[in-house]
Amino acid sequence: MLIAFHGIDRADSASLRAATRPAHLAFQSERRNLVGGPLRDGDGNVCGSLIVFDATDIATATAEMAEDPYVQADLFEHISITQFVAMDWPTDTDH
Repeated sequence: MLIAFHGIDRADSASLRAATRPAHLAFQSERRNLVGGPLRDGDGNVCGSLIVFDATDIATATAEMAEDPYVQADLFEHISITQFVAMDWPTDTDH
């Protein structure tokens, strides 16, 4: 099943994110994520992370993401891990 990991950074955590980023990138580069990257707020500042990947179930996905250096460093104020259903949106805008 597809899984969406959505993490929102703690306030004033930019230095923690920067310090942990190399280990996070190394960890995630070993995984077969479909897509992932930073989230940005209205001012363009990084405020979280979104990663879409395949896992057997939510429990497995949660255990896998618990190993992420950002999670281990307690970067996120809020985390959600949910099933994700990918859609192919129509490209014809006349309908």
